[in-house]
Amino acid sequence: MSTNNISKNQTYLSLGDEDSGLIEIDLVTMRQKNEEVRYLGFTFTGVNIKTNEKQEGYITLESKEQFDTLKNFFAQLEWNS
Repeated sequence: MSTNNISKNQTYLSLGDEDSGLIEIDLVTMRQKNEEVRYLGFTFTGVNIKTNEKQEGYITLESKEQFDTLKNFFAQLEWNS
């Protein structure tokens, strides 16, 4: 079953499904030791074709510069180019 869910507050996105693969993207903001911490987290879940086992991978972008670079990259993409 395919899921394409954006959270109510627009900071979480889930695309795909358990069978073909799933990507979850979350813009996290929290306070830690009285400092604000922000990061963009990606979780990838899929099935290894060779072993048929479920695998997960994680990526975290911790700077606004990285976030803006990724945002600009997606903004300029065109599906039918």
